[in-house]
Amino acid sequence: MNSYARSTGMRLAKDCLLRIYDELDMSVRVSSGVVWITQEGDTNDYILQNGDRFSISKRGLTIVSALADATVLLKKPDRKTDARSKNTNGFATVSKSIVSALARFAG
Repeated sequence: MNSYARSTGMRLAKDCLLRIYDELDMSVRVSSGVVWITQEGDTNDYILQNGDRFSISKRGLTIVSALADATVLLKKPDRKTDARSKNTNGFATVSKSIVSALARFAG
């Protein structure tokens, strides 16, 4: 059984940035292309290619940068089954953060 409540696919053009705020445990899976990921509070950077998956492990800002045209799938954990979180409205949170990220990207 899938432990994620909601997911969203996004296409990123080369050099496009996606900013994700405070989405602890959200997973980023690369369906095509290559992305670079860095997160606030983590001294490591991560390069993901087709089929790779990354789980956001820090609160704060996470940046996903397309090193080539890429398609990524963002999955938010189902907070009803995640004992570490008291948030039971995961869909609204993920939708709000994705809309916020798209607004920053478009602006």
